[in-house]
Amino acid sequence: MRLLHLADLHLDSPFLGMDKQSADLKQALVQAPFTALKKAVQYAIRETVDLVVLAGDLYDTNQQSIYAQHFLMQELKRLADAEIPVVLCHGNHDYLKPNQVSINYPNNVYAFTEEAVDYVDIELKNGQSVRIYGFSYCNRWIDREMLADFPKNPRQTDFVIGLYHGAQKTQQGKLDHYAPFTRQTMIDKGYDYWALGHIHQEACLNQSPMICYAGTIQGRNRLEVGPKGGYLVSLYKDRPNQLDFVEFAPIEWQIEEIEVQRHWQLQDVVESLQQTLTVYQMRQEETGRSQLLSIILTQAQRLDLALQEQIESGELESVIQGEGSVTDQAFTQLVAVRLERSMLFKAFEYDSTLKESFQSACHQLESGEMYDRLMADFFKHPIVKERLAELELEESLRAENVAAAKELMIQAIGFDSEEVKRDEN
Repeated sequence: MRLLHLADLHLDSPFLGMDKQSADLKQALVQAPFTALKKAVQYAIRETVDLVVLAGDLYDTNQQSIYAQHFLMQELKRLADAEIPVVLCHGNHDYLKPNQVSINYPNNVYAFTEEAVDYVDIELKNGQSVRIYGFSYCNRWIDREMLADFPKNPRQTDFVIGLYHGAQKTQQGKLDHYAPFTRQTMIDKGYDYWALGHIHQEACLNQSPMICYAGTIQGRNRLEVGPKGGYLVSLYKDRPNQLDFVEFAPIEWQIEEIEVQRHWQLQDVVESLQQTLTVYQMRQEETGRSQLLSIILTQAQRLDLALQEQIESGELESVIQGEGSVTDQAFTQLVAVRLERSMLFKAFEYDSTLKESFQSACHQLESGEMYDRLMADFFKHPIVKERLAELELEESLRAENVAAAKELMIQAIGFDSEEVKRDEN
């Protein structure tokens, strides 16, 4: 049998943090998840898959717009017309509220509607049978390990699939709010495939059996880089299973690093940015997918201090962005320029107490507890909890924030420029 595994559609995503961008770009981003879903449905119909599974967070919130609800229903009807069954669950973003009116899906759709493990048996057109176990969120958080309620493979159908929206158990239990699980426990269930949702980066946690995150179908911010889509899963009884990643996102987020050279001035920076944009414009033309580019200027301490301040104020972004445009067709756009400095301080070499104190502070930030404490209010903010809950588990964001904190600590010491030894390696 062949199934299309999709997850984290996040229809109605507001794409927060894009206030500086043009109205055309913001509109293109808001529409992108809908375009990605339409492409995914077209692919499923063209490939005549046996089943489509949607592993949670179909919407970005549990209060959806009429447009988003109507759009999803129309795409499900297209699958119904093609006689392709769909099994779906709700995640932590689009969790089902108490006493919520049940949705009348097309007859080809089975939706898990309870925060309890259930299953559905489906007879496929090819004569094979499949059982899918799953559950839905009825609260924003599920702290307990729902996997404990999944039975072992009863061997009553040709294939058994687990549909699971959640995150792997961490060593910090206070972060385990999303039906925490362990890979080994999933393996021990003896299922043929685990269709995971919640993590926005596609990843296969295990090969036999395959335990996979399909990732989101459209990146929502600059941390969700690269191609996005879903998995075409081919399950066999007599040979190894097959997994193919299929790209559906019309817009890709990208991050590129450029090392600042000695004696660079404004024009050197601009030319380097334009050359990098040209590379991604070529990628856009080859793939037909729009490119949103964030550039990190490393060794930025080599630039004149006044130029550094101008870049950090956003002046450079405005100039480069003004040279491009967002159209109905694929486009390439610069969305952010960030500076990354590398500095060594002679004072640290001559003051062992200061050096030890700095290193201790850095270690505390990197160890996790200090970071969690400092970021607690941010992650508890209602908008962040509702719209960006996954950021709490995002390692790239943690690394970026820790690096910025180190730089702020250095700046807070307040050395004169004569005391600063800039790293020119």
